[in-house]
Formats: sequence, structure tokens, C-alpha cells
Amino acid sequence: MTTRERNLAMILIAVVAVLVAGAVANAVILQPLNSLGDKIERAEREKYQADSDINAEKARIKRIEELNPNLANWQKLSLPEGDPKAAAFQTHLGRVKRLYGDYLNKAVIDSGFKVRSMKLGEFDARTAPTTPDKKPIGYVLATHIEGDTSLESVVKLFEELYRAPILHQVKTFSIATTKTSNDLTVKMTLEALLVNGAEHVSKRDGIFAKFTNKGTDKEPVLLARSTGRYQDITNKNIFFPPRDPVPGADNPGQKEQDLINELKYVHLTMIWRSDYHGGCYVARIHNKGNKDDTALLIDAPLPKTSPFLRAKKDLEDKRRTGQTSRRDPRGAAAKVEDKLEEPVQKWEIKDHPKAGQPQTTLLELQVVRIEPFRLIFQANEKFYSVHAGESLLSAMRKEDDEGELSDNALDKAQLKKLGLMGDPAEVLKKVKLSSLKFSKDRNAFESLFLNPENKDEKRVLSADTLPEEFVPPAEWIVKDHFATEILKLKVVRVEKERVIVEVDKKHYAVKPGGNLHDAMAKPLTANEIKALGLKGS
Repeated sequence: MTTRERNLAMILIAVVAVLVAGAVANAVILQPLNSLGDKIERAEREKYQADSDINAEKARIKRIEELNPNLANWQKLSLPEGDPKAAAFQTHLGRVKRLYGDYLNKAVIDSGFKVRSMKLGEFDARTAPTTPDKKPIGYVLATHIEGDTSLESVVKLFEELYRAPILHQVKTFSIATTKTSNDLTVKMTLEALLVNGAEHVSKRDGIFAKFTNKGTDKEPVLLARSTGRYQDITNKNIFFPPRDPVPGADNPGQKEQDLINELKYVHLTMIWRSDYHGGCYVARIHNKGNKDDTALLIDAPLPKTSPFLRAKKDLEDKRRTGQTSRRDPRGAAAKVEDKLEEPVQKWEIKDHPKAGQPQTTLLELQVVRIEPFRLIFQANEKFYSVHAGESLLSAMRKEDDEGELSDNALDKAQLKKLGLMGDPAEVLKKVKLSSLKFSKDRNAFESLFLNPENKDEKRVLSADTLPEEFVPPAEWIVKDHFATEILKLKVVRVEKERVIVEVDKKHYAVKPGGNLHDAMAKPLTANEIKALGLKGS
């Protein structure tokens, strides 16, 4: 073999060795390494997706808990857990069933149901989904109730169920009228939940959880609002429409609803300073539900020198002398100059009765003051403020976040600032105990109080009843000449020579001829109250 051939052979062997080494390296190192890299990349993608799903689920749970805070308290709102051992747990379920049945039975009876049947089932295990240790996620207790009752009782029962701090729901519900009575036939199924991991029964009062109201251990937000006026549902009973009201019958709830329905149409449309009416402020009020129901309001009698009163006098003179325009044979109205709109300080809001029924007055307004941008008026002995363009509904009623309406009368601080409240001290100096006398009908003493500030009001007060009275005339609201409340007092004892009254949990003695101001300067001592056998201040 020549040197050249030997060199070529060595080169060929080297190339083959390199190729073999490369193939071995690719099979043993590169391919497994690439495969491992792919697996790592795939695992990272899967981890990222799992983290995203977990974060999304956490966000969803957080959002749900924000919408319904009770879900964060499921351990305390669930029916309680007991001993997890099989036999003991079955005994626990039986006890919980009995306690929940006792609660339902009381709720149903208290609401006024005439129960035909109430059947409690057995706890049914919910096996899907399961807990990490393969236990059921919870147990459902179903109860079926049938009975006859009124709509008021149905509302009362539902309110009770949704006030109870427990995880239960009305699963099915049906209601129907009966042919034999005014009762409603009701069928309903309730489901109560015992969640695996709930609070232990040893920490509770029966089945209901205890709350310390410290930190996060706060009472749950109940579905039935504390301020909810749920019985208002019965004002319009769709099962038994109301009959025509009995003439003279008093229905405060219906009157209030009628008033609210009317107030939303009544607007103070404008306020302006009128030279024609003597340079005073006047206001236009209009019931938009009745285009002709409008009035021009003033807060005091017009000056005698006002152009309006002069025009009114001239018109009256013309009428006396027969110089006013008369209607033509076709019934055309009189000339505009022969018509004068009389401004008033009082105005009535009337209802819109059905055909054939008389119109009634829902509210009377007394104008107290007209300012450039608002009018102060009095209604039902309370003061209100309404601005130009505002409805009387928004002026007289305020709406909370839950849509409930409440009275929006001016408070004492506002009345005092407006000068519409008398000096309490001066008012009380004039309120006197006029006399004390023994009443045979009461078989006890009674007192006569006088309040000259409130239209010379006379009030007989006693701690004992007459035969026809259900409660004694013991309470009295003392008012000033604006009819603004100054204080509330209660007569707790009337003796031969004095009257014992209670004001703001303090007791005072008033003698004939004495006034409330002087009497309230000296409250009775604890020993005096004890000697009288009264509760202390």
C-alpha cells in the first residue's frame, strides 16, 4: 500500500468514526434532550394554563362572594356537622332533622298556616362533586308542606324563611284559590343543606350558628332586608281583588298609597317675584294628572295697595253695577279681563276617583314661606320644603338604596334655622297643669294640662283607663304655635296634689298651677323614684 493510499484510508476511517459518533450522540443525547425540552415546554404551557384557570376560578369565586357575601360563610350557614363516625353521624343527622323540623313547624304555625301535611324526608348525599377524600360534598334535607292560608301568611312565612341564617331554599312552590273559602291552597318543597366541612354542632345553639360580630365573624347579609315592608305585597291581592270600600271606613295603608300615587304628579312649576301682587313672591303649583287642578300660592295676605287687590275691587264694583261682560247666547266665556285668579295660602290635593265615586281630599297644604328658589309648606302638622320644578313626592318622601320611602319632613335644626320653631323654654313656661280631680269613672285622679301656644290646647291625662278605653290617656306631644313638636311626655302617676311625668327616661313632679319648665328643672332623685316604685332613670 502506498503512502497516498494509506492516508486516504485513514481519512476514510476518521470520517466514518465521526459519522458513527454523531449518530450515537444524536440517538443517545440530542434526541432525548430535544424530547425533554419539548416535554418541559409543554409542561410549562400546561402549568400556565392551569394557573390561569385557577386565577380565573378565584376571581369568579371572589366575584360571587361579593355579590352574595353569605357564600363566604357557608361553614356557619350550613346545617352543622357532628361526629364523622358512621353510626354516630347517622344519629347526628336524625337530631339535625328533628331540630330543623321543629324550626319549620314553629315558622309555619306562627305565620298562620292551616297545615294539612308537613313531611320531612331523609338526608340525601350529594356525591357529585366529591371532596378530595372522596366523601360526598354535602347532604340535602327535603321537606314538603301543604296547607291552606291567606296571602298575608304566605308573605310572613317567606319573610321568616329568608331571614333565617341557614342554607335552605324554596325548591318548588304553588299557590291557588279554593272554591269553598277565601283561603289559598299552598304546596311547597324546601331544601336545607348540610355541607361537608361545616361548623361543628358543639359550637352552636341547636342548628343555628353563633356570631361574635368581631373581625370576619359577622352575622350574614340576609336575603330578607330588615327594612323591607313585605306585607305591602298584600295591599294588592291578585287572588282576591279588594271590594269597594265601606263608606266611612278608615284604611291608612290605602290612603298613604293613594297619596303617593297622586304626589308624583304634583309639581311646583315656578316661583317669581310679582309686582302685580304687591312685590311678594308667588308660586305656581300644578297637579299634572289633572290639567285644570292648579293654584297660585302666596305665603301671607297681599298688601292692600297691591295692583291685584285694586283690580279685584274694580271688578267687584263693575259686577255690582252690571258693567261686566256677559256670556253670549252661544255660551262663550267672559272676557279675560273679567277673570282674576285669586292667590291662596291653602291648597288641597284631591284623588282621581272611579266613575260614580265622590272625589276626596288626600292632603291639605298650608303655605308658610316662599323664597326665591323654594317653598316651605305645612301638611299634617309637619313642615316640608319643595324647590321649583320638583314634585311633591320627592319633597315629602325620601327613597333609600333599597327603594323604600320614608317621611322627609324638616327636622328641628332646620326648623330652628328657618325660625319656624318656638323657643322650647318659653313654650314650656306656658304649659301648665291647670287642675287635678278625682274621676269616679276612672276610680283614680286625672289631670288637665293647658298649652296656650298650640291653639289653647287642653289635654286630660291619666295613668288609668275609663271603662270604654283600652289604654289610658297617658302620653302627650307638646307643640309650639307652629305645631312643631317640643317634647313627648308620659304621665306615670296622678296623685291628689301632683302629677309624675316621664320625659326622656327622667321623672318630674308637677303641681297644680305649675309649668313644665320649672318642673323639669328639678328631676326626681333616685331615692324618690324608688319610693314611688317606679323604674329609675
